[in-house]
Amino acid sequence: MSKKRLLGKIGKAKNGYLSYDIENAKSSFFPVFCQLLETQFDAKPVGPPTSYVSEILGDVKIGEVVLGWGWDNWSGVYLMALTPEGDNIVQEVAGVIDPKLKKERFECHVHM
Repeated sequence: MSKKRLLGKIGKAKNGYLSYDIENAKSSFFPVFCQLLETQFDAKPVGPPTSYVSEILGDVKIGEVVLGWGWDNWSGVYLMALTPEGDNIVQEVAGVIDPKLKKERFECHVHM
């Protein structure tokens, strides 16, 4: 039997811009994702995230571009563009993070 792995995908969000979603991620993966973005892209949170029972919402700045990030029980962990410039960053992040998701250390964050 193969082990479940985190899987990322790029799609279009309701705001018309790109979103990178890791749909099968538990909320426990959100701080790990934040750390990956901070390490790989010098991402800086724009204030603390807001937490609800089934949702974590916040903004993050990569370079001069502000993006939405968070977790919810239907999208998993996500990074969402809020502007056309954000679309390029979402694609760049997906290209770097996707290969890292294959590492076994993230399996504990897979929602079964």
